[in-house]
Amino acid sequence: MRTAVIGYSGAGKSTLAKRLGERYSCPVLHFDRIGWTEGWVQRDKEEGKALTARFLDENDAWILERLP
Repeated sequence: MRTAVIGYSGAGKSTLAKRLGERYSCPVLHFDRIGWTEGWVQRDKEEGKALTARFLDENDAWILERLP
């Protein structure tokens, strides 16, 4: 399973992605965790790309959650 949950802030996409991940035993990648570090400091874009690439390389099935 490869699923992207896309929506605006407050739409419930994080909750939906989490529940889908639990139901189908798939890892979930929340792009807020890729784009921001602790304290909501924006992460370097190249570092974010590397983290995303690693997640995709390590998982055949996944759920992504992001803003449009």
